[in-house]
Formats: sequence, structure tokens, C-alpha cells
Amino acid sequence: MKLCSTLVMVVYYEQAEKYTPDYLNSISNQTTTEFDLLIISDNIKPIEPVGLKVKIHHLTISTKMTPSRIRYEGIQFAIKQKYDNLIFSDIDDYFSSNRVALSIKELKKCVYVFNSLTPVTENKKIIRVNDLTRKMSTKDIFTHKPLLEYNTLGLTHTGINLESIDQIEIPEEILATDWWLFTTLSLKGYIGKYIPDATTYYRQSEDNMVGMQKLLDENRLLLGVKVKKIHYKYLIEFCRQQNLMDILKEYADRSNEIHELSVALQDNAFRTRYVATINRNYSKIYKGWWSDIVTLKQWRMYEN
Repeated sequence: MKLCSTLVMVVYYEQAEKYTPDYLNSISNQTTTEFDLLIISDNIKPIEPVGLKVKIHHLTISTKMTPSRIRYEGIQFAIKQKYDNLIFSDIDDYFSSNRVALSIKELKKCVYVFNSLTPVTENKKIIRVNDLTRKMSTKDIFTHKPLLEYNTLGLTHTGINLESIDQIEIPEEILATDWWLFTTLSLKGYIGKYIPDATTYYRQSEDNMVGMQKLLDENRLLLGVKVKKIHYKYLIEFCRQQNLMDILKEYADRSNEIHELSVALQDNAFRTRYVATINRNYSKIYKGWWSDIVTLKQWRMYEN
């Protein structure tokens, strides 16, 4: 039985042990204890935190799942347990002591929230190189437009009001769960509220699949193309089901552009040139997750 209306969710994985103390300190230092904690253990023995003044749920994943699918399992757990609010977090990150309290407060007024991001090094030194976070969304979101070509809402600094959402569907093939989730919520007309007074310290480490300080390489390029192909494919279907035909065209155009890029990248020499051009102009291009996967038309602007 749930004790509180709010659940904080985190995934624990094999390489996370070195980050766990910082994360748990964030939990214990929150200005409110009016929340429960869900620890999802990904094919690893669950951790047993001591001294926390919140109720802890454990969910163990024993089969092979994608990181996106694991988080979807957590969302489903929160729904089945009838929590009103779900706050996302990553175990390799940590956050300000007011984050949970402010999220709960703002989720009474809107369907989803996102607080500020402060990138830090492995050793917790604040990164201000190029001030990348200023390019990401730092104001309320009213439409799908800010999330059209790249993502600014990750599962380390966001939360949702489950009570206000009629249904959450995340196709199993989707790789960027966060991008899909907040895009579909925006398409349904839900408003996202920015919380500037709370921050998540977003650790830039080798364990990040996609970070803020990583230049593009061929593996990340091909992954990004795959992410966008799948993302747009399912958004086209989503818009068709919701009868959002004008918006469907926007996603169809993006789908065609990413397909065109995918074909061009089959040429090894061009793939090398593409990566070099993106990295040479990275500070201009980066605006959020997957923003460094640009269309051929956009790429030519930087190449010239």
C-alpha cells in the first residue's frame, strides 16, 4: 500500500555503485519526506539503503530489457500503485534539496514539470563550458514545437502528474522514452512547467549513453539516426490516431529528412565528413539531446 501520493523512481545498474552515495544523500536531504522511493534493480542484487525516512519499493528486472523499457516498467508500477505524481531521477546524478517539494507543489497546477540542469564532471565539478544548458528549454512548454527536432526533457530532471493523464502508451521499440513521453503529452495539450529554483546535477561520465559534453562519433551518430527514425515513425501513427493531421505532416517531413540522411551515411567517406563538420561546429549546433543529428540541409549550412 502506498503511503504518499508521490513516488520518486530510479534505476540501479551494475556500474552505479560508485554513484549511489551521492544519489542517496540527495534523497535523504530533501526538504520533504512526503514521497516514496522506487528502486528498480536491472539484473543486479538490490541495494538496501539504511537511514532513509521514506518508504522504499523494490522492483527487480531479471530479463534483458532496454533502458527505455525498464523505465516504462517503473511508470506502470506507479500507475498500478495509484500514485498521483511520479518524479524521475538517475542514480548517477544528484539534485538540490528542494527538488521534490517544488515538483510536488507545481504538479498540483500542471501535468509535467522540469527543473534546471547543471552539468558536472565525474568528480562533481560544475561545467560551464559553452554554457550548453542555456540552449535547452528554460521556460514553460505549451506545444510540441520545442520538442520537434530534439529533446530537452530527460528522465533526470522531470516529473509527471499521473492523476491528470488518461493513458500512457510507450511503444516497445521506442529508444528515447523521455522524448516520446513528453512529446505525446504536449501533443495532447498538456502544459509543462519549468522550475528554475531546483536543479539536477547532471553527471558527465563514460556511463552516459548520451551526455552534454560528448562530441559525435560514428556509433553515436548511427544510434541517433535510429532513435529519430523510430521516434518519428511512431509519432506519425500517434498523430493519425489523434486526428492531428497538420502536425502529422511535420513529423512526416522529419521522417523523410532522417531517411535521406540515413541513405547518405551509408557512404563511409561522407559519414566521416559529417561527423567532422558536426564536431567542428558543436557549440553552435547543440541545443539538447539528439540535436547533433542534423538533416542534410542543415549539415550543408555548416559544411559551407
